[in-house]
Amino acid sequence: MANSSSTNTPHNLGPLCENCLHIFKGHKRLYREMMLTASPAISSLEPPRCRVCLIIWARHKRAVEKAERLGKRFEVFEILYRFDLSNAVGRKLFGLDRGDPFKLEELNLNITLYEADGSYEVPGSYERFSLAMIRADVAQDLYVAERLPPSTESEDSIDFLRSQLRTCRENHQACRQKSDLGKGWQPSRLLEIGGAEHDTVYLRNGDRVTSQPYFTLSHCWGNMKPIQLTRETEVSLRTGILVENLPKTFRDAILITRKLLVHWLWIDSMCIFQDDLQDWNREAVAMGDVYSYALCNIAATGAFDGSVGLFFEREPTAECAFWVDTSGCIFYEEDGTEFLPNPAGIYQLFPIDRWEFDLELGPLNRRAWVMQERFLSTRVLHFSASQVFWECLEKSCSEVFPDDIPEVAQPFWSVDGQRALKQNFFGTQRDDEWQERLYRSWQVFARAYSRCGLTKASDKLIAMNGIRQLLSRVTGDRLIGGLWNSHLVEELCWIARSTRGDGDAQTLEAFYPQEWRAPTWSWASTNVRMHPGSIRHHISCPTFQQKVTIESINADAFDSGELKHASLRLRGKLLYATVVIRGPPFDLSYTHEFTCGNSSITRTYHGSPSFDFTLDSPVTQLHSREALVCLGMYACTCPNRELGALLLRLHDAGKNQYVRVGTLTVGDGLGGDYYDFYTANETDIEHSIVIV
Repeated sequence: MANSSSTNTPHNLGPLCENCLHIFKGHKRLYREMMLTASPAISSLEPPRCRVCLIIWARHKRAVEKAERLGKRFEVFEILYRFDLSNAVGRKLFGLDRGDPFKLEELNLNITLYEADGSYEVPGSYERFSLAMIRADVAQDLYVAERLPPSTESEDSIDFLRSQLRTCRENHQACRQKSDLGKGWQPSRLLEIGGAEHDTVYLRNGDRVTSQPYFTLSHCWGNMKPIQLTRETEVSLRTGILVENLPKTFRDAILITRKLLVHWLWIDSMCIFQDDLQDWNREAVAMGDVYSYALCNIAATGAFDGSVGLFFEREPTAECAFWVDTSGCIFYEEDGTEFLPNPAGIYQLFPIDRWEFDLELGPLNRRAWVMQERFLSTRVLHFSASQVFWECLEKSCSEVFPDDIPEVAQPFWSVDGQRALKQNFFGTQRDDEWQERLYRSWQVFARAYSRCGLTKASDKLIAMNGIRQLLSRVTGDRLIGGLWNSHLVEELCWIARSTRGDGDAQTLEAFYPQEWRAPTWSWASTNVRMHPGSIRHHISCPTFQQKVTIESINADAFDSGELKHASLRLRGKLLYATVVIRGPPFDLSYTHEFTCGNSSITRTYHGSPSFDFTLDSPVTQLHSREALVCLGMYACTCPNRELGALLLRLHDAGKNQYVRVGTLTVGDGLGGDYYDFYTANETDIEHSIVIV
């Protein structure tokens, strides 16, 4: 790439300002924060020369722009710096004796921009990011760009994608095999975009397009309504529409498709009738094939609506690597002992969180439909606010890391919810343990999917139907309301997690569908984030006991994946309890009193992991003294005894129907033997109940 460069020799030291020079000099304790007042350069209009300040300046600029879109302000009050061991080093150190020889090769410099004094734990009041510090001799094996072009629209950025696509098509066997499955298949409709000399695009029927490669587009509709295919607009789209009249994201997608020498593009709003429910349902069923058999998927990852487009301006060096001399620095452990051997010397620094924050947590990948589109696509071209990323079945890379995303810069497993599932399904050998690995990676996927947003609340199960079809076809398993039949007892033990950490506390009620879309025993019935629950840590224990029997499942769904109805009949021992809640659910001051007969337990919300009482919905209102039924699901008497139960409320006494309202997990703790409390108060005989 002509305007970008990388080196394996530390020739680009600094420059650093006096404040930032202080960070790398003197005695520094690992995990101990250093506080500095924000430099005026951080909020200046011109980028500073200091390389650390430049990165902070660029992050501050992004935080201000984000706040302005939300009608807020972001002004840095102070900056905290902290040296940590990198995740990779932490894993290496785990279990090592202090006498073992070990070289400190990698550190993280964590930087937090705080908006105002005293607001440290308020979501949106701070911006946090990390720089990797790689010792020079280790960095020689790492290819990191030291300069990028000023825009992701540059020819260098497009050359990067062109090179990755060529390499993938020529050398990646898994990608070629998946692409070959769709040879000869075409979507019902495609947009003919022609070459660069064409100023018009045309809607065509897929059966008239013979074995032509096509791209797909993943994009956020946002508050801007994109151009749509309707019975009224069909004629004008078939006779041709000027490219200049399309939203910017569509225009940019056409430009990229043409630059990569492809002449056909699929865009959902222009290729599916938006005013014909029958056509929409039929195309929703085929959605899995549309993305699976496309040559590439273009992802408008950094755009919150169609007016933004794919491309972004950027400060060319703020995303890249630079070098610092730490020879005047002595690192100490948290307890004050010197870390041996002393790691001072030349280090290469670069941002490591771009894949996580700009890609995984970008506006696009917070959408449920996009998780499916990304999973099904063989190759994805991610256009983020900082750089362009490439992702296929065999490689993930970026303009900064063109060879591969190094381990230190890869996102945490819970953030990248689809990668493990995709790798386990498409890229691993299918041995005897394959289906179990696939299921465990499904749990990660479902956890991430549950936090994603939808324009239409009823699409919760429809938006993952393509994945359901694919996994069911290969495994022979059945997905019922988002839960796999082969692991149904474990699946039923999901736990709700508050969205409070996402800053959604003020809009939680909008996260619950007004109309029924799934039974209460399914996480798909709510949009609060789901967690698989601690049963997964015990299910392989020799002392694990399943306490419930599945007697029958009564469920039916449309081909699109949308449920018609679903209920479940279970048999097990019950515990009858009266619950009193004081304070708002999911607030740290919220307490509950749990009474069984003459015995009572009062606990603060999440005050004890050995008595975890969790409601499925933060807006669930329990009566002043609510009578609930607990249905024990599992028990394990390993050294960490644990019993898990569903919290149920009577729904229809005549039909013996209950609804799920939460979960209860009990064990042995400092506050008492809650495991014994539970087993002493549950019924002696089993009962059969229906959960709807």
